Amino acid sequence: MQKTVLCYGDSNTWGYNPVDGGRFPRDVRWPGVLAQKLGSGYYVIEEGLNGRTTAFDDPIEPFRNGRKALDVCLLTHSPIDLFVVMLGTNDTKPFHGLTPFMIAKGLEFIVMEAGKAEYGPAGQPPKILVVSPIAVEVAGLDDNMRNYFDETSAKKAAELPARYREVAKQYGCGFLDASQYAKPSVDGIHLGPEGHAALADAVAEAVKTMLG
Repeated sequence: MQKTVLCYGDSNTWGYNPVDGGRFPRDVRWPGVLAQKLGSGYYVIEEGLNGRTTAFDDPIEPFRNGRKALDVCLLTHSPIDLFVVMLGTNDTKPFHGLTPFMIAKGLEFIVMEAGKAEYGPAGQPPKILVVSPIAVEVAGLDDNMRNYFDETSAKKAAELPARYREVAKQYGCGFLDASQYAKPSVDGIHLGPEGHAALADAVAEAVKTMLG
């Protein structure tokens, strides 16, 4: 029986192309590459949305609150063997006014909800892999991204791996620091094809370890 892996994230899971603002093909996006690497024994589901936060409403764009969208997503795709979550970059936008502590609390809400037994196989909760997002590179921000991110964003993002690791430890989740494997490309925020491939490699190893 196939094992279901749900990838829940923002534009770097959706596959935003920083060069033209479009969307990378499925075989370039990291969840798509992950599916190729894992093979036919796994069913990898992409649930990425541009601008998605952990648990906070966006004052400009609607439907970006990851916590509010989560239950429908989990119910739609259950039973889920492994829930992979990579969120937090959009939470660092200055207009949200969030601290790294608050962003980690947002992640905690996601983990608590996704870890309920009703969403996993045979009455067991899904396993969860927490992925802290890639860095925000201030020097690389293009004109468009500078409308949304600044130096404070980079500082907050740099604190997230340690804080996310603690959340993962507290709830018995797997943990992966994406910034150790991939970097943003030309706009200072989004992965390019090489970054997607590198992240997929790292996540694939974690998935195999967690699901055997």
